[in-house]
Amino acid sequence: MKSSNEIKCPQCKSIFKIDDTNYAAIQNQVRDHLFEEQLKTGIATAVSIAEQKLINNHNKYMHQKNTNIKELENKITNLDKDKKIAISESLKPIMKEKNEYKEKLAVFEKDKKLAISEAIKTLEEQNNSLKIKLSKTKSDAKLLQIKEKTKYNQEIKDRDKEIERLIENKSKLSVKMVGESLEESCLIEYEKYIRRAFPSASFEKDNKTIKGSKGDYIFRDFDDNQNEIVSIMFEMKNELEGSKNKRKNNEFYKKLNRDRINKNCEYACLISKLEPENDLFNSGITTVYHEYPKMIVIRPNCFISLIYTLREMGRQILEYKLLIEDEKSKNVDVSNFKESLNILHNSSGKYLKNIFNDISKIITCQNNIIENADKSIDIALKTDRNIDSLKREIKDITIDNLTKDNATMIKLFEEQSDLEAA
Repeated sequence: MKSSNEIKCPQCKSIFKIDDTNYAAIQNQVRDHLFEEQLKTGIATAVSIAEQKLINNHNKYMHQKNTNIKELENKITNLDKDKKIAISESLKPIMKEKNEYKEKLAVFEKDKKLAISEAIKTLEEQNNSLKIKLSKTKSDAKLLQIKEKTKYNQEIKDRDKEIERLIENKSKLSVKMVGESLEESCLIEYEKYIRRAFPSASFEKDNKTIKGSKGDYIFRDFDDNQNEIVSIMFEMKNELEGSKNKRKNNEFYKKLNRDRINKNCEYACLISKLEPENDLFNSGITTVYHEYPKMIVIRPNCFISLIYTLREMGRQILEYKLLIEDEKSKNVDVSNFKESLNILHNSSGKYLKNIFNDISKIITCQNNIIENADKSIDIALKTDRNIDSLKREIKDITIDNLTKDNATMIKLFEEQSDLEAA
């Protein structure tokens, strides 16, 4: 049996009867409401307590912090005070030194100002002296400039005159210098190849003018008894490269022959670079006996060969002349000697011409030695044969041959032989 429960309305105060189920539900609702209220009240209380606790803790922390800050501030104050005292104590010697330095600096500045004042005074005096000297120097320089300008202008005038004079004489001097260069080349060749070979020979400048004329150089050689072996009058002719005034070798033959005769030379030789395109002279040694006796024209490269050849010929002829002189000293009739001597000279001239021609050919061949070797050998052999023929011709001229067909000579020699036999 269900129990009945009564509930009184709090508003109208009416009483209601409800069953147990509804009563339990209502009771639960009331209980839940009370719990929520109690919970809210408990939470609010807990929050209030927690807030109060936090406030208290914060106040306590702030109090402690303020206390610590005050203590630290006191310590800092004390430290600053100690620091100032320490700094003050440590600065005392520095300040003392500073004050001493200030005093020294003041003295130095005073001395410096005094020294500067004295230096400025000295410099001003020197400056004034230099101004006076500079003024005088400027004046002297101006006068010197005027003097130098006048001198310079005069020098320019003199130089211009000298240039005009040099230009006027340039062609003459150039020709002379070209000739001198050829002479110098021949002198070098002579010193290299002739000087030691023929120590008794001389090769000297012809400085003696006879009848307004002279040659360039004279070569003479002598034997041990000072008998002349050979003598050669040399004339050297060259011309400027590109010269428009082209001269020929034969223009100088007459003068060279006259110089040879005036200086009592046996041969005359023209060393020439003229007519460079003329094959006649380019062959080496060229004789012009048909125009002038004992006259030869050569290129500079034949200078040494000519001296050697003429000297050898002169040496052999001198031996023959000495032989004749020896026979003359015996008072022998030498009527046929002259004829034999002429024969010898003619033969010598013939062979000499052949030798010169052969030497010229050899020189020509030597300039092209690679292409013409066989030809050079043949010509050299021919030259040897001519020299051998000349030697045999000279060797065959004996006393017997010279006295042949000369009854007087034969009779004298027979008598001489009889006297020697007795």
